[in-house]
Amino acid sequence: MNRNRIIPDNATGEELPELGVVIYRNTNANGRPAARGFKGRASKPSINYYFKSEAAREQILVIQL
Repeated sequence: MNRNRIIPDNATGEELPELGVVIYRNTNANGRPAARGFKGRASKPSINYYFKSEAAREQILVIQL
């Protein structure tokens, strides 16, 4: 499975090489902020969450990373 198939078109990616992860942030069709994260070369996301707000998304991602 190729990870590009499950990354939304409107997602912005951020690579964190010191942690070996890539985080993709996007907004779903209902307007809810979302994030998907991949470790290393994995094709399945290690995290796949929806959030109440963009501020909550950023706060949680900082804590988890």
